[in-house]
Amino acid sequence: MYYFDVNGHKILVLPILGMLENIDNLMNYLGKIEDNIWFQAIRFKEVYSLRHLLHSIIIGVRRFLKGESISKKLHMEILLPLAGTRQIRDALHVLKPQKGEPILALFIGLNVTQNKLLQIADRIMENLGFIKQNLQEFVNADCKLRKMINENMLNATLGKTLHEKSEKNIMMMSSLIYMKM
Repeated sequence: MYYFDVNGHKILVLPILGMLENIDNLMNYLGKIEDNIWFQAIRFKEVYSLRHLLHSIIIGVRRFLKGESISKKLHMEILLPLAGTRQIRDALHVLKPQKGEPILALFIGLNVTQNKLLQIADRIMENLGFIKQNLQEFVNADCKLRKMINENMLNATLGKTLHEKSEKNIMMMSSLIYMKM
């Protein structure tokens, strides 16, 4: 579980990696679960790294709390910076869970206790038949945003490793979706 202070609000983020044998029932659970708790599920392979995931969630939550969000629903708003797009339809196309692929379940709590978020997450994971896997540091080099980074972008980015430069570019793309040009 990760904790952030965003605009004076205590934000808890609980990412859970796993598999679902039947993803059809998943849609019934997505969205606002109860006051100040949201659930979203995404394709794991489209998230470059844990840092990219958390950065994108913070950006989406911050915009939502400021009333500057593109979507009216927090669980949808976080998809936009994750996918690096301003279009909800495009974000869903990239991030929608696919049968037989690992899924990243995301529980987001706004000013709620850790115990409450964990209880709700456990209940939903059990109802869905979610088979949990261990979530550690990861890099999905084949994600869509990584493929958009060219050699010139990498060369113009400070960093010691290809991963560090890639991650910086991806986080920049995530941040830029709110810029109007």
